[in-house]
Amino acid sequence: MKIYDLHSHTTASDGQLSPTALVQRAVQQQVDALAITDHDSTEGWLEASEAVQKQKLPLQLVTGVEITCQWQQREIHLVGLRFAVNHPSLQSLLSQQRQYRYQRAQVIADYLAQQHGIMGIWQSLQHVNAKATALTRSHIANLLIQKHYGHYPAQVFQRYLIDATRAVGELAWCSLEQAIQQIQQAGGQAVLAHPDRYALKEPQFLELLNEFQAAGGQALEVAYSRQTTPQRQRLSLYAQRYQLLASAGSDFHYPGGVNELGRNLLLPSSSRAIWLSWGEQQRVMNKSVEQQYSL
Repeated sequence: MKIYDLHSHTTASDGQLSPTALVQRAVQQQVDALAITDHDSTEGWLEASEAVQKQKLPLQLVTGVEITCQWQQREIHLVGLRFAVNHPSLQSLLSQQRQYRYQRAQVIADYLAQQHGIMGIWQSLQHVNAKATALTRSHIANLLIQKHYGHYPAQVFQRYLIDATRAVGELAWCSLEQAIQQIQQAGGQAVLAHPDRYALKEPQFLELLNEFQAAGGQALEVAYSRQTTPQRQRLSLYAQRYQLLASAGSDFHYPGGVNELGRNLLLPSSSRAIWLSWGEQQRVMNKSVEQQYSL
């Protein structure tokens, strides 16, 4: 049985492995198909695809991105799959998202200096940003740990970053509809990522699914690493109810963790796997878009 892992991160956002190291790790973990889904960035795609080709790795590499959206004053994440990487309007949206990330990091760094006397965060982030195209709060959390303000990410998030994020003010992320539209215009498929992690009560969750489907969303991330069997079965039932395809992804960030590549990603037998839709019609559509926006 093939292993599909359609949610992973590299040093182009908050992952620890370079794109080259990530595809090598995927092969070691016996992953057959991999999507690199960095936060609001496709910067790692070219390096990863070149590594697969040059090293002749037995891996199907799928274009991907994870877009942060604003929905009812909450952050909701969408995974985009199988789109034309160089599509101009999608890249324009991602550029705007990364600029907001940059501005948000500045505000958080200022807050930490003023409210907690933690100096030098912004200066250190300049070095981080030379390697990562998408600054995340995980970068700040890691710096706080390095400066001995905590021992692990969850601790520093609770102590410092929750309040610091509130100081940023009104969210400036794109809307759910905007993200879906841009993914589809680039020939791709929009997936609602890790839906159990938003702490939504049932009415809100159903409202989110309704709006996602109405906006043209195509799939639900049914299988991801940190799940119980009942949680996965529940998401599979929701996917069926809303006529959504089922995706699977580890949300990998670093080796050896609970979100290891390819681990525990089996879809329930009742699910309609998103990769089964990757037939001739999808290939023709993607080829047409890629011809318009190729390198």
